[in-house]
Amino acid sequence: MDRLARYRFALFTLLALIPLMVLWWFAVDHLIAALRPIVAWVVDVLLPVRDLASDGKGGWIAQTSLEVTAGKWQAGALEANFPVDAYLLRRYLVAWPFFFALALAPPRAPRLIRMLVTGFAALVGLFVLSATALIFVFVAVLVNHAPNPADRVQLVPPPFYVGAPHYSDTVFFLAGLAFYIASYVLPLLAPVMLWIGLNPLPRRFLLGRGAAPPAIGAAAPPVTE
Repeated sequence: MDRLARYRFALFTLLALIPLMVLWWFAVDHLIAALRPIVAWVVDVLLPVRDLASDGKGGWIAQTSLEVTAGKWQAGALEANFPVDAYLLRRYLVAWPFFFALALAPPRAPRLIRMLVTGFAALVGLFVLSATALIFVFVAVLVNHAPNPADRVQLVPPPFYVGAPHYSDTVFFLAGLAFYIASYVLPLLAPVMLWIGLNPLPRRFLLGRGAAPPAIGAAAPPVTE
């Protein structure tokens, strides 16, 4: 692809990011609230978390079925709950405006609408998995009552103990690894991988092979023997 096409792609992507990021800023908390029931169902199946309640600030309160056995906790409370901060949940949705900016920039996919719908579904699934990984690492820290090496500032145990079998060292490490990947790798890597996976044209664009792809609806070049 020639230099002009590369410049057009970069310029369009940057310009598209401006309104998309503004839209994301105003819509992100509504998206988190809309996706909360799906995440709540997943963690209810996989983890000792009964429900996810809204904290009124864009985040959630994870209501667990783990009984507090010792330490300082709310008077009269028998089950251990913990907050899920909104800024972490918002981070898991950062991939959305980047993906749509890449998808709308030329060269666009031949079936753009199908690409956008498929990408949207994939991003919903990515958010559910990332939020589940976040809640899982908090549960692991709560149960094992030990800080996780993935983040010794945020992932620290509360001032109370719960009555539950500890996770093994391997599971505890994997919980932290999943949290790290979901929080620091996927938000920026996922939109690029989705764009490349759903649109065959960027492969030639990135590798610099062949001429620029014809516009949608343009006549195909003649085939020579």
